[in-house]
Amino acid sequence: MSSTSLPLSAAYAPPDHAADAARSGTRGRQALALLKLALVASCFLGVGNYSPAIVPPELGALTQVFSILMWVLIAAASFGVPARLRLGPWTDLALGLAFYAFAILSVLWSDLLAASFLKSGALLVTTFAAYRLARSLSLDEIVGCVLAGLTILCTASVATVLVLPEIGIVQTGMHEGQWSGLFESKQSLGAVGALVIFFAGYRLMTRRRWLPFLLTVSVALACVVGSGSRGAGATAVAAILFLYVVQGSPRLGRLMAFGPVAMTLVACALLGHLYATDGHYFVAFGEPIDLTQRTFIWHHALERVDANPLLGYGLNGFWSVDTILHAFMREHGWALDNYHSGYLAILTETGLVGMALYLAWIFMFGARMARWIGRDALPPAHLNLIVAYMNLIFFFNVTETFFLRSTNLMAVMMAAFFFVSAQALDRRRAA
Repeated sequence: MSSTSLPLSAAYAPPDHAADAARSGTRGRQALALLKLALVASCFLGVGNYSPAIVPPELGALTQVFSILMWVLIAAASFGVPARLRLGPWTDLALGLAFYAFAILSVLWSDLLAASFLKSGALLVTTFAAYRLARSLSLDEIVGCVLAGLTILCTASVATVLVLPEIGIVQTGMHEGQWSGLFESKQSLGAVGALVIFFAGYRLMTRRRWLPFLLTVSVALACVVGSGSRGAGATAVAAILFLYVVQGSPRLGRLMAFGPVAMTLVACALLGHLYATDGHYFVAFGEPIDLTQRTFIWHHALERVDANPLLGYGLNGFWSVDTILHAFMREHGWALDNYHSGYLAILTETGLVGMALYLAWIFMFGARMARWIGRDALPPAHLNLIVAYMNLIFFFNVTETFFLRSTNLMAVMMAAFFFVSAQALDRRRAA
């Protein structure tokens, strides 16, 4: 009797009945419930700053503290839940871990500010929590908890707009009349709405339940449209498009596996153009394009990137420097400690070394996903979700900053989904 290796499509491990039994025990159920509740709670704390009328600025730091506590609780509770996966020996996994380690250690060559050490510690905690989350919950369980938390935020934001418009609607400045809901900025509300649309679309594709989908998406669309955020609107459209393309065509799905690489190269080309021309904005058909003054921020950072080109300023080591922030304030009359570009955040804080490591990581990740799509290395719906989500977050980061945000939900989910994708494939042998 001879035996041969099964193809990749037969690489599933058999059901772990012992793990299922442990999850159904009293302690297993309690740990599982605690983990899920903490994950839902983390959604309330990791998607943006709340309106000053809800959380006074002097208490803003407490939100970050509670967010970290939720991720610590998630990591702790996960040890009471039997592991669902183990990591495989993938090249992109080694590169991804190397990048996170490099970013966390970058505080050592920063100006050694307290803000840098705090962010470094927070990134270490949330990355470990993302790993523990991926080991303990299925992808569908993670999506269910995140969707529940974000839907509650959207619903509460719409209620705030209707009942307390003085809080939920922007009253001053160029955004007057647009919704911000519970949040300080309309961009946060729009981003939450776009995420809800994305995850609700995935649930519809896997469960075919139209009523929950329509109710959820209606509230999310109200937030996206009411916020008037063009970026959020484009992202909401892209969210559904990414899911549809990956699910509908394995060939296009393989191309989309390299979408993050393409978006990184495009973003770097745009930044490179500003750097080479020393421009404050782009020019198209003779008209200046500043992307709602985002290019002013990009130019300000690119002017100073030569001071630390290889290793960067270190995690949270740029905007925390008062002279840098005040220089922008003097020039433009306003200032935000936000790059409004995740790619610029990587370049500025981890330098060319960090950017090269990041690009190598996502290229190898794309190559592995492209090889697995259509071959059922993982459940097809899970592969589709992971590839689509990676495209979504890289699309977001063209004009917003989620990369290297230590407690941001989108950034932590990116890490968690990556760990899910990096699980070992237990090859069995056929008689």
